[in-house]
Amino acid sequence: MTTSNVEIKADNMQIPSSMTVMYVLKWINEGIDRKRLIQNLDNNEHLLSDSIEYLKHIHWLEEDSNGNLVASEDGMLWINRYDKMSRLHEKKN
Repeated sequence: MTTSNVEIKADNMQIPSSMTVMYVLKWINEGIDRKRLIQNLDNNEHLLSDSIEYLKHIHWLEEDSNGNLVASEDGMLWINRYDKMSRLHEKKN
């Protein structure tokens, strides 16, 4: 995955693209570890941190009782919407 479409900045924070945010949310929900997440984002650890903070801010990502990051109920709703649209797009092609 390339992160070239990500360059919006606000007070030292990269505002990730909507696709980057969705991928990070899905990957975290799938249990992919932090090292692999960073690799998936072209080794951009700052982008991962900003994506996580953004997802927490919009309440799509939260910590469970063990301190693990998981998709919130709203986050799961958006993952399901994304997956549904992806399947429809695949059928169309």
